[in-house]
Amino acid sequence: MIGDRTELINAVQSAHTLAGETLRTIRKAEGSRRSVMASVGRSGAVDIMEQNAKRDTQAVSDITKTLPAVADDFEGFTPEQIANISIQVHAADMRIATLKSRYESELQQDEALRNRVAQSRHFP
Repeated sequence: MIGDRTELINAVQSAHTLAGETLRTIRKAEGSRRSVMASVGRSGAVDIMEQNAKRDTQAVSDITKTLPAVADDFEGFTPEQIANISIQVHAADMRIATLKSRYESELQQDEALRNRVAQSRHFP
């Protein structure tokens, strides 16, 4: 039972950490996309990106609110309660990880576009 509680505590801490990392990644991607789109003259894409970033930031916030607090020790919880909470935490973690992955991919796309723009300026 203690092992299950410890695993759950670690999973909750990990999910909260991932949520924070994801919010930072979204902000970084938003700034990156704004910079890249300005350099190629596609400001309309910035509006769409900002809407998506705002929506996804809210989604991370909403998901995080469903997580138990990091300080919870789950003492006195039954094995069934711990299992159910573990499932919920895992599902939340997966949704947050999916969002983080999306924005990491956007950062990679921005870097590739930056490289293409830089090359085109060197080799007209």
